[in-house]
Amino acid sequence: MQTIHLIFDFIYNNNNAINKNMSVPKVSVCVVTYNQEKYIETCLRSILDQQVNFPIEIIISDDASTDATPDIIRKFHQQYPAIIKPMLHATNISAGVNFQVAHNAATGEYVAHCDGDDYFLPGKLQFQADFLDKNPAYVQVWHRQQLVDSDNNIVGKFPYRYLKILLGGKLSLKHLAISYGRVGQHSSQMYRRTARTVYENFPATIDYFYALNIGAKGYSTQINKVLGCYRTGDASTLTTTSKGKIFVEKALGDAALFYTEKYGLGKQFYGNLWVRKMQADYSKAPISAEFLERFEKIKKYNTLLYKLKSLSVALIIHSSLNPFRLLKGFLKVKLKKAS
Repeated sequence: MQTIHLIFDFIYNNNNAINKNMSVPKVSVCVVTYNQEKYIETCLRSILDQQVNFPIEIIISDDASTDATPDIIRKFHQQYPAIIKPMLHATNISAGVNFQVAHNAATGEYVAHCDGDDYFLPGKLQFQADFLDKNPAYVQVWHRQQLVDSDNNIVGKFPYRYLKILLGGKLSLKHLAISYGRVGQHSSQMYRRTARTVYENFPATIDYFYALNIGAKGYSTQINKVLGCYRTGDASTLTTTSKGKIFVEKALGDAALFYTEKYGLGKQFYGNLWVRKMQADYSKAPISAEFLERFEKIKKYNTLLYKLKSLSVALIIHSSLNPFRLLKGFLKVKLKKAS
């Protein structure tokens, strides 16, 4: 196997027959970005440096960045015009629409996602593609990730290994409704493109909505191998602003309403501690009347008894309220101060 850019140089300069095959990618990597000049080069290089035995395409959708992000994307496109397909929007189209247009443009058999501030580790694309090749009953697969800060310091890993033991490795749609946010993170996702239904009228929906959309077509799983890095803390570019938090709340509301009405998953949504935590964290930001009206439609599930019945032991153990996790964090801080 050779790195993607070496394959490209060989094909582009020497072999027209192979170049024709390369025009049909096996894997599309969708990158969405906005004002991420500090991170986008690391992101793109990590994809280009993947060692694979199949052709790929990289679709980069930039939501009208006001920094140097578009210039960096243009530079990479000039270097790898057969692989990198930029979508540089002149005006802001919102994070949800930016996500959708990138994935709608994918042509590969499999589709991977990466936010512009995250990046892949070696072997990621080949490992996940091989898994889907060998397991036709599965429609999407995530992997564990290193959590990194703005300076690429590793601050943890996600999710914990034991969560897969508790939930099992064969996740149905109901499993995802109650556990997504704990078993999956969109920059670690690869899915079968044919399993994704395109809905044009959900501008606030991103990974959560489509993870469920894809999960309705077959089984999902999370593998224990660490194959990527997720940017966390103050480095996040979506959930650190009031506008971004409102967007995430709306996205959760869209998903909860749509899949409750379509598949009756209200119990699972109210049992998902990650969803509840996100709603609690972001309720400090102003909530739109539209958001409140959306949740009025499923408030029949909003009772203490119903929520208690919905709770998953696995999710409680893994939640941020887990006393063992709190103790571990406390000791880490104390030991760090002592040193």
